[in-house]
Amino acid sequence: HMLETDHAPGHGMDIRQHPHIGLSTLTYLFEGAILHKDSLGSAQRVLPGDVSWMTAGSGVAHVERTPEDALAHGSRLHGLQVWLAS
Repeated sequence: HMLETDHAPGHGMDIRQHPHIGLSTLTYLFEGAILHKDSLGSAQRVLPGDVSWMTAGSGVAHVERTPEDALAHGSRLHGLQVWLAS
């Protein structure tokens, strides 16, 4: 559970690049936005009500960050991320 978090302007989530092997993540947001980018060249903006499903079978590296527009103005983030071993 990503607890409800208020980010002031200039602050936000910044999960730096890291790899996964044999893992799937499912992300669902109630509020806010997350920008997901990975080493395969994928870029996805996850918004409330969206489902983001990432499966990393051979070491895909990825980042998750507050998008630039939300970072500039401040934002609120609340959601779920479920990890599934494959």
